[in-house]
Amino acid sequence: MLLCPWFAQALPVEGLYRHELPVENQSNSERQRAYTEALAAVVLKLTGESRWLEHEAVRRALGNAGNFVQEVSFRSAGQSYITVSFSASQIDAMLIDAGIPIWDRNRPSVLIWLTIQDANGQRSILGSDSEHELIDIIQDFSRQRGIPLLLPMLDLVDRRNLPVDLAWSLDENAIREASARYGADSILSGRLLITPAGELVGLWQFQFLAQIDRFDSLDRDMSSYMQMPLERITTQLASHFGIIRSPGRMLETVNLQVQGVATLAAYAQMLDYLKGLAVVNEVSLKQLQGDEVELELKLWADNVKLIEFLSLDRDLQAMPALNTDLRGRGTGGLRYRWTR
Repeated sequence: MLLCPWFAQALPVEGLYRHELPVENQSNSERQRAYTEALAAVVLKLTGESRWLEHEAVRRALGNAGNFVQEVSFRSAGQSYITVSFSASQIDAMLIDAGIPIWDRNRPSVLIWLTIQDANGQRSILGSDSEHELIDIIQDFSRQRGIPLLLPMLDLVDRRNLPVDLAWSLDENAIREASARYGADSILSGRLLITPAGELVGLWQFQFLAQIDRFDSLDRDMSSYMQMPLERITTQLASHFGIIRSPGRMLETVNLQVQGVATLAAYAQMLDYLKGLAVVNEVSLKQLQGDEVELELKLWADNVKLIEFLSLDRDLQAMPALNTDLRGRGTGGLRYRWTR
């Protein structure tokens, strides 16, 4: 999941209900331990926040993790590993009944600019082709937590747009402009000073929507040093995009007009896409005329949240709002074009 794409934006995350971990053997006791650890990892991926592991409903589920297991497989590569796949419907039902927000599989990408100054005073920016232990740490976090973490290519364009000293200064505007070519949904920029005594002194800046979050860090271990900012931004993104789908919750209704739906196959794809969004509870057809469709959506949140979810993709492209619907009647709905 560690990429340097030209497209960026949100990236669908696979394997949210599956987890692999090492085991000593295939005994029943070792399996039960693995089931519990794997379910905890899956809940962490689905909610994005470690605090939910302490929720009473989750603790009960962890105590009976085997009840949620759907499939198990083993592999050996020197060390033995077990892959545990869980029932998505059962886990979702447990979280929904507990009123715990679920983070959709379509997740915002995070572009990371990290400038390092070593003990000799030399500065360098970490890129996708860099050879550094932090790359492995970032990759592992991305895989374990289900969040798309990107690194810049550091080609001539990047080096011209963001010289190393400017990156070190965490210049907000310069970093934003240099990041524009990647189209990422958020930007984490940081600087790491490695002192002669081996201390890791860091300063971080997270740009998401119109918010700027700045914080510092101090550590001696590279893994825990990098874990802190990644954990912090993951919690912030999960808190923003997580949706509570409690059965008794009041639903918001919005009209959605979509152009470019020229075939039955395109219509079916669009419906599947919309129904797959965590913010959408129900989709119903209001009108169909040519390649234009008007839908009524019932949401678990307001239409602002729907717009944010749609902006994570390129399947639906926003268009200027119309003052009338397909029959010329006044409407306050949203207007998009299907581009898949």
